[in-house]
Amino acid sequence: MKNWIGIGLALSALALTGCGGHKGSSGGSSSVAAPVSASATLSAIDPAEGGELGGNTVRLTADGFVDFQVDLPDVTLGGQPLSGVVAVSTNVVEGIAPAGSAGAADVVLTQGNTSASLPGAYTYRSAELSSLSPGLGRGQGGTPVRIETAWFSADFATTTPEVLFGTQPAASVTAVSSTAIVAVAPAGVGAVDVTVKTTQPSQSATLPRAFRYDPLAPADIELSSGRNNPGLLNAAAPAAGVTVAQVRVSARVEASLDELTLQAEGTVDESTGLGDVLLYHDVNGDGALDAGDQQLGQGQGFPSNNAPLTFSGLGLSLQAGGEADVLVAVELLGAARVGDVVAFRVVGRSAKGTLTASGTPALVGGAATSGALQVAGAQAPSTIHFEPSANAPAATQVAADAAQVPVLALRVTTTTGQIDLQGLTFWTSGTGDDARDILAARLAIDVNGDGQIDAGDTILGTATPQRDDGAIHFSFWSRRLASASSSYELLVDYTLSGSAPVGATYTLSLAPSGVNAHAYYTDGGQVATLSSTPLSSAALSVSSAASALSVRRHNVPAKVLAGSAEGLALGLELAAGQGSDVDVTGVTVHASGTLDDAAGIDAIRLYGDDGDGVFDPTSDPLLAGPATFSADDGDLALTFAARSVAAGQRDRLWISATLASGLPAGQTLVLTLDPATEVSANQAVSGGQVTGSAIVTGSGLAVAVQPGPAEGKDAYIRGEGLYLNDNFGHTAGLSVGDRPTGQLGERLSFLE
Repeated sequence: MKNWIGIGLALSALALTGCGGHKGSSGGSSSVAAPVSASATLSAIDPAEGGELGGNTVRLTADGFVDFQVDLPDVTLGGQPLSGVVAVSTNVVEGIAPAGSAGAADVVLTQGNTSASLPGAYTYRSAELSSLSPGLGRGQGGTPVRIETAWFSADFATTTPEVLFGTQPAASVTAVSSTAIVAVAPAGVGAVDVTVKTTQPSQSATLPRAFRYDPLAPADIELSSGRNNPGLLNAAAPAAGVTVAQVRVSARVEASLDELTLQAEGTVDESTGLGDVLLYHDVNGDGALDAGDQQLGQGQGFPSNNAPLTFSGLGLSLQAGGEADVLVAVELLGAARVGDVVAFRVVGRSAKGTLTASGTPALVGGAATSGALQVAGAQAPSTIHFEPSANAPAATQVAADAAQVPVLALRVTTTTGQIDLQGLTFWTSGTGDDARDILAARLAIDVNGDGQIDAGDTILGTATPQRDDGAIHFSFWSRRLASASSSYELLVDYTLSGSAPVGATYTLSLAPSGVNAHAYYTDGGQVATLSSTPLSSAALSVSSAASALSVRRHNVPAKVLAGSAEGLALGLELAAGQGSDVDVTGVTVHASGTLDDAAGIDAIRLYGDDGDGVFDPTSDPLLAGPATFSADDGDLALTFAARSVAAGQRDRLWISATLASGLPAGQTLVLTLDPATEVSANQAVSGGQVTGSAIVTGSGLAVAVQPGPAEGKDAYIRGEGLYLNDNFGHTAGLSVGDRPTGQLGERLSFLE
């Protein structure tokens, strides 16, 4: 009896082991094989990818197996077992993925003699950087860069990774989520790799050449003259609270403006002729000092003539993409002499700001200038008056690539004697993007008053808006209204780039603050009046898409090259019409300047843009060249395989010059082309003549000369070139060969 009972218990134990004793998660095996099923399948694994270090939970769904809650299966990924396998239901199990090599891995589920697989169904991912923004920053460092990552095992919220820009560590790293960080770029040069590393566990990912250091990188905070910046100013001394400037402060990222330095210039002795100077936040942006405007910092006076004033502790906060206006108000003292003038300038390079995200210094760029404040005497001011011309353009509908379309016509008169008009600043508005869509704006004296710029008219200048809803500046030789009731007609026309969508609108306006004029024969100063304020054009609207390829100049700063250096001579922006793609196959450029182009240029090369909008010969694809000019001031054709510009899209081409060694300093090179005849494409090409920026040969040494303030004007250099300021709030760029002329109190003009 005892033997029988023992045998019965052993069989019962064996039966129980065969049904439920298999432990796939611990590597055990059943002593009795599970039944084989020819219909067993593995239908899904979720997720189907994971990091190469494993550690993530995966779920598998199968059919045709014994109930997983009774008999737990083995699961492998790439031959390595899952750990911690548990049954979720009769046909679903979960487990922790093992580590594996990057790439596809087979998934196998085994239960006794029954198995099923999904070949290559699971993918191991290496750690990667999925995005980086911005990809451009200033050379001195300080740019906050947001980096999104994937497949790192570490949680950045608890483990801060190391970030390298090239070989230099980031100035600081801050986690914004478990997979995203903000790293402040260190100082650097050129394009560099960006690498993120963790030590626990050890992982690393790199984006090659993902961040580019650029001395012309956009500023975090930009200063410019405000839309309601006062223009012609006259005040009898003494006078308090005279608003002399409105400074527009624009932020590209969230930041605060903390410090501004104000420089006064002119014939007024600021230490005796001016009292307190104060800054205000112009809350409503109207350019006038109102009760609701908020004082920024503390008021102060000039300790000496021509001394700068620095205002600290401003704390003017701006959101990303936000704008604010700052007013400059001065006290004019009785010691100021009648006829003297004073103007004010603020320059971004002397201002300070802080980036909100990182607490690091913000890059402040741009500049703003006031109008000239003249100490008025007893005589009446001279008046210059603007009103719509009899032939003012009506509302007009045009194609997106229309050329030389009249926009605004003005009649200019004086009623009180001689006055010289020396410059005009217009403001753009409308639903279109002015900087993108307006290829060129021309200002002319419409001699015959027919409302068109034609052969007999005098072109005063050509300009383009630098930003949407921004200013268009024209400076020109003085145009004198010699006596009372004398007049002339002015006309502005647009050439559009072809990029505007149907329905886009454009309006141009003039305010009194945009008038720069001077009266020489009265101590009462000068006044600009308008028949309406602002004086605005009728709307120009786009009624049809562009039918051609339009070509415009991509702004490139002039540069000095020494030795056998390569420099960008001409940038082209191509915009295809909405109708169809355009294939471009060549350009022809013409050389000019004092450099012997045949002997002094080793190579001309043409590159396509790699999509970042910045010239870099190490990453942009070479399309044509190297080629050379056969004669001085000659033409050079550059042909290449068809480069397609998609309908409604834009592209850029870069043309560089590599100079010969041993050239004397001071030689100049300028490249030009006429898009209509010198750009080869399978469709018509439009656009006015394109002129590159000057390349000047140099010795490798830099010398800057600045005349003293008593000279009435001063030259200075900033990143994009040489500038001359006339001490009356007007600044103009100088090109090589320019010869500034003028006298104190007169707007300076330049020969191009």
